[in-house]
Amino acid sequence: KFSMMEWLLQCSILNPIEYLQIDVDRCLRLFDAFLTSKDDWWEKIQVIWHNIKVESA
Repeated sequence: KFSMMEWLLQCSILNPIEYLQIDVDRCLRLFDAFLTSKDDWWEKIQVIWHNIKVESA
């Protein structure tokens, strides 16, 4: 399983510039759903990033 720090690291690696502009708390709230998902972790992160961008728009 990913740790919280690993999760944040993956978020920042995926898009470091936008990572600084999003609501980090929102990202953290999605962490549990991510852990329980059986989807590929990279696909899951992509989906979550899309959702965060939509919510933040």
